[in-house]
Amino acid sequence: MHYVKSSARANAFRRASIILIFAALSIVIAVGAIVNTLIQKTEESLWLLGISIISALALSILALIVSGTCRCQLCQASTMRSLKCIHHKKAQKLAGSYRLRIAVSVLAKGSYRCSYCGEAFSLKPKAPDLSRSEILPSPKTSARRPRSGKLASQIPKKRS
Repeated sequence: MHYVKSSARANAFRRASIILIFAALSIVIAVGAIVNTLIQKTEESLWLLGISIISALALSILALIVSGTCRCQLCQASTMRSLKCIHHKKAQKLAGSYRLRIAVSVLAKGSYRCSYCGEAFSLKPKAPDLSRSEILPSPKTSARRPRSGKLASQIPKKRS
């Protein structure tokens, strides 16, 4: 599993997921309002229909704008936008949408699988491995060595 390298990118995935889920829910509510308007045929249901359609459009446009920064770190494909590319064989849909599956996965599990390259990513930061000596700085025992030879004559002396 790969890890998202910055917390800003992880937060962008979370924001885009929340807005995308609200946009999907508002579309479902708008369809329900259409059915309600056709059945009741009242002025109140017409106002409800107008408000629900405007909110669905606004949230869909906002989801499109916010999802621009959500890219897979491996293949650099925009995972929260609908691209006309071939999806990976491991990619799964939720209610007919790859993006909705990624959004629900980000909010529920804190990880997602890119629908284009098929790699799994975690939004949680990778825990540092303290057993590796590369993380702990090694003490420097000697000062900087003076240069000798031909290169030493080409370097200008330090001004006093």
